[in-house]
Amino acid sequence: MVVAWEPAGRHRVTAVPTWPLLITRSDGSPDWDLLWRRESPASVGTSMSIFVKDSTMTRWTFYLALLALILSTPLGAAEHRIEVLDSPVPADAVSEAIAKQLTPTGISVYRGETRKICDIWLFKELAVKSFKAQGDVIYPLQPGQMVGVIRYPRRGSDFRDNDIETGIYTLRYAQQPVDGDHVGTSPTRDFLLLLHASKDKALGPLDFKKLAEQSAEVSGTNHPSLLSLQHLEGDGKPPTIRTDAEKDWWIVRLASTLKAGDETRTLALDVIVVGTASE
Repeated sequence: MVVAWEPAGRHRVTAVPTWPLLITRSDGSPDWDLLWRRESPASVGTSMSIFVKDSTMTRWTFYLALLALILSTPLGAAEHRIEVLDSPVPADAVSEAIAKQLTPTGISVYRGETRKICDIWLFKELAVKSFKAQGDVIYPLQPGQMVGVIRYPRRGSDFRDNDIETGIYTLRYAQQPVDGDHVGTSPTRDFLLLLHASKDKALGPLDFKKLAEQSAEVSGTNHPSLLSLQHLEGDGKPPTIRTDAEKDWWIVRLASTLKAGDETRTLALDVIVVGTASE
């Protein structure tokens, strides 16, 4: 990104990899620094120029023009990573029945080196009627079925960009309704809905109306709080994380065990933990 101020007081603003932005005169000598930082930008994807012909332009006007340009310039997504969490969900955070179903270890998702996004624990085993998904859904899970627990150590956001307050939530599988209100809002119909763990204590599945109502309490809107499930891509062994750079999504691959009758199979599940719908 480059901003030039012409003709009298030429200044050039260049985005450098380590930031902040360095502002220099046309002869290359430094003039002043704008202390503008963002967390570890991976790249600056747009090169733009502004030429101002009025030599009486004030510094404040220049500030405002520069700020507007910075805010409109897309930045590369900060890197995310995962770590194995060698501890169970806090015993007082969920009911005893739910705690018994969860794996003793979880997955932690981080932005950069230290900023934790969330912790996730899946159930050790998930009962299904069949190992094959029916119709146009991806996973053979039962609508309303509880699959795990997620913890946000600080405020986060869901796939609709609604806030998720600090806390612990149960995760239940749901399928997007097939109606005119949801056309084009997601490439898949499979979701995980968040419910307050302090209220959602029973293991049994919930019908969609009750599920949506309780999840809407998390988002504080008329819509459920949800994370989008995606088709499996690549052969990464769980747990792993990948990015869809075009959509700015970070997708974690988790694993559990499916059980149908006396048979069991491993389930790999791709869920968007960072990123929002393109609507």
